[in-house]
Amino acid sequence: MASSLGRNSTNTATPTKATFAYWLKGADDGTAQGIWGWHRGNDASNYWLGVYFSTNGSMYFNWKQGGNYATIRGTTQKFRDNQAWGQHVITIDTTLATAEDRVKWFYNGERITSFEDSSYTVAENATITNWSNSSDKLEIGTFYQSSTAKDLSTNSSITGFHFCDGYAYEASSFGSFNSTTGIWVGNPSPSVSYGSQGEYIKFEDSSNLGLDSSGNTNNMAVSGSLTQNLDNPSNNFCTLNGQTKFRVNTVSTYDLMKYGNNELAPTSNSQIVYTQGTIGVTSGKWYWEAQPYSGVGFGVGICYANMQTNTNAQFWDNSTLMGAAVTLTGAGNLGFNGKSGETYNTSFSFTQATQTLCFALDMDNNALYVGIDGVWQNSGNPTSGASRTGSFLAYLASDQAYTNSGQPVFPFVGDVETGNIAKTRINFGQGVFGLTPLTGTTYTDGNSEGKFKYTVPTGYYTLNTKNLKEFG
Repeated sequence: MASSLGRNSTNTATPTKATFAYWLKGADDGTAQGIWGWHRGNDASNYWLGVYFSTNGSMYFNWKQGGNYATIRGTTQKFRDNQAWGQHVITIDTTLATAEDRVKWFYNGERITSFEDSSYTVAENATITNWSNSSDKLEIGTFYQSSTAKDLSTNSSITGFHFCDGYAYEASSFGSFNSTTGIWVGNPSPSVSYGSQGEYIKFEDSSNLGLDSSGNTNNMAVSGSLTQNLDNPSNNFCTLNGQTKFRVNTVSTYDLMKYGNNELAPTSNSQIVYTQGTIGVTSGKWYWEAQPYSGVGFGVGICYANMQTNTNAQFWDNSTLMGAAVTLTGAGNLGFNGKSGETYNTSFSFTQATQTLCFALDMDNNALYVGIDGVWQNSGNPTSGASRTGSFLAYLASDQAYTNSGQPVFPFVGDVETGNIAKTRINFGQGVFGLTPLTGTTYTDGNSEGKFKYTVPTGYYTLNTKNLKEFG
């Protein structure tokens, strides 16, 4: 079953003008993914309108109603960055004399003008019946074409969904370029009208994700299971980097990133798979949590940017040190691997799938601390400063045996042992492990950022863009 939001139409909409605006963090994953769409439940083969990812990284705007207006428009632009938020604005005004202007598509404030099909047209004054017929349904997170559903990947996130019924707004109504950085910044409270059928879904209320904030009370119902996290366009959180997966043993089976790129789930036991976080740091103090939930041979810790060039499976090898990690081997021992002399060969107790690893990275004092369920191992004290009491690693940027000095340090997750499939979920402060949100008592950092299962040490912060600017 698709996990989506849905609502049936009425027959009171204005069928020649509309605007759809929303933020999307996601990219193609080799499958056709529906982002949003209208469809007619009793005739889905002839009536649909919406947007979806193709299998080649393009996005498609697709509209068909009763065989009268069959249109498909695919972007030549490829959308493959699954670490950044981007705002899409699609403006429909069939009353315009210029055919190319009847459907406009903007991405982060810039109009998309290059498409795969040059013959695309929408008839002047065409009546779009999709949102003016009570048999039609709008869904966010899926798109029906020819009675077949395309579902949004669990690796993608969407927020700030506007549908303006009867109004054709362009991107400038929903955001602007920052005068200093040149970055497109969204407006969370745009001065727009929504008409009778319109809605504004903020996804802010975890108990009612389909709450309409337009004033129309056009609330949407949840189908399946939707998960809210704290990642948003104004404050981008660290995730695992789906673009830098590194396979020591390359095989045809694709290694998977799942659930907003916060889970590494390899599919083959004949490959060693590494990936790093999307945010690296050279200063400051940072905290995150991990749950290795399946299989032995996982590694969770830190790495350097040049990890990708290393051909040694044991990336903590003295001569080519790329990082350090907590590992669970096939022998069932949980230990810590780093530079010789800082390798903890004595295993420590860890119950996989029920316990949580905690990481406190102190870049100001060159130390890494490891905890289990909020208890710092080796009698560690992340707040000890230069004394680095109980740190598992105390050389980060000063060791003479390697050339990583000055490089940013990244969170690391890997399946580091052939013959096994090890799967690990990370919470960088989004408040979820996989698709499971944290419940009960949760904790934020000293900047009231993040949502964690265990107490964040004093002076340590969530890896997100807001904290990076303030404390990095």
